[in-house]
Amino acid sequence: MKVGVVINQHTAAGRDEAIAKEIRTAFAQQGIEAQVRLSPSKHLAATTTHLLEEKVDTLVAGGGDGTVSTIAEICARHRLPLGLLPLGTRNHFGRDLGIPRSTAECVLCISHGHTCKVDLGSANNRLFINNSSIGAYPRAVEQREELRSRFQLRKHVAGMIATLSTFARRPLVDATIELDGSTLRSTGPFVFIGNNVYSLRLFSVNHRASLTEGKLCVYTAHCNGIPGLLHLLWLSLWGRIEQSRHFDMRTGVEAVIRLPKREVRVSKDGEVLRMKTPLHYRILPRALEVFAPAA
Repeated sequence: MKVGVVINQHTAAGRDEAIAKEIRTAFAQQGIEAQVRLSPSKHLAATTTHLLEEKVDTLVAGGGDGTVSTIAEICARHRLPLGLLPLGTRNHFGRDLGIPRSTAECVLCISHGHTCKVDLGSANNRLFINNSSIGAYPRAVEQREELRSRFQLRKHVAGMIATLSTFARRPLVDATIELDGSTLRSTGPFVFIGNNVYSLRLFSVNHRASLTEGKLCVYTAHCNGIPGLLHLLWLSLWGRIEQSRHFDMRTGVEAVIRLPKREVRVSKDGEVLRMKTPLHYRILPRALEVFAPAA
């Protein structure tokens, strides 16, 4: 087997050139040739596409969920299995699959060859592994990255400031959501669409019991401003956000979200894109093959 490995240089591990040698050596010890590339975040897709010219049998994503999402989309379109090296701060997708954290264990997992097929979400034909969102979250992400760039702030500090600033402006998403034939109106700070069902925390996600239920999970909230944010945070801390009368969750396989604007910010696994409306969401059952430990 010949693998192509792409490491995001913006992760802590990716800043060290020694990681490439470590990964090549680990695969070589299993009799596997590894083509390893270090890449900036904005060039991940181009670097991965170039690796396909090396006739690799599988692609391996080294980084956080954003890195995995970019490479997973390429794998799904080219029908290649995906391997994971969870090197990011948060690795929700790898955690839900039971992927080990150490590089050596991940290489062993890939070399053992056990794969499973999991669902993907689709937003206007762009694929996502975890979730997509409109409203407050993509705005806060854009502001967080601007703060990090201008003032060299830590990610969580910039994120907290950006979140408070975003909610202080009282963002409202006036959406008409058509989900499997039923229609609901929602006016609130965000609409969150998950690939399968999440246990939700505000601006964070917890464990998914399954990645193969074939469901989109659509979450909406109906409170706004700083008081609404604090209320949601309080419920989130106590694990009661899903029971709040200000919070709604529904599931389905296809959703159309109609909005007043012709184009909106949409987050896709943490990446913020601009998309034309209406937004079309679908669940793609077992669309991605991924290396994972045997059950």
